[in-house]
Amino acid sequence: MNSMMQQFFMSPYIRSLICICKDYKEMELAPEDNVLYQSKFLFANLIQSKMPTYNPIAFFNSIKDSNGEPMPTNEQKDIDEFLSIYMDKIEQNIKGSEDEKRLNLIFGGAFAQELICQDCPHYSSRDEPFISIMVEIKNKSHVLEGLDLFVQGEMLEGSNAYY
Repeated sequence: MNSMMQQFFMSPYIRSLICICKDYKEMELAPEDNVLYQSKFLFANLIQSKMPTYNPIAFFNSIKDSNGEPMPTNEQKDIDEFLSIYMDKIEQNIKGSEDEKRLNLIFGGAFAQELICQDCPHYSSRDEPFISIMVEIKNKSHVLEGLDLFVQGEMLEGSNAYY
């Protein structure tokens, strides 16, 4: 969590977007449960404070796991899991706003889920939004091999066929 927030803070565009976006859940969520509020507070302290350090415990406690409990700060977790939780919490506060569009321009993307019939003219395509993708890199000589595997087609046949 620390590394990701450092990266966000060091990116002027992300930092300013977080700091200036309107919090539409500000009245519904207590500050200690509001991830956007705590992110703004964290960044404001890092920018404005004269203190040489800042304790981000309030920020970390605002991020809850699936059981509604604060994520333990003494355990190493997968950054993809944290990013997903973090972005979901931020998006809840800015849903439907211009800020959500800006955030998606930075972090979002979409890939096309295509179904192409081999023996007929049927074709369908559906955009699938994503914030992150899982690319297999084990036993690959470079990340491009993993990306090639990610976009590789799959033949649907037998019990896996699509009708």
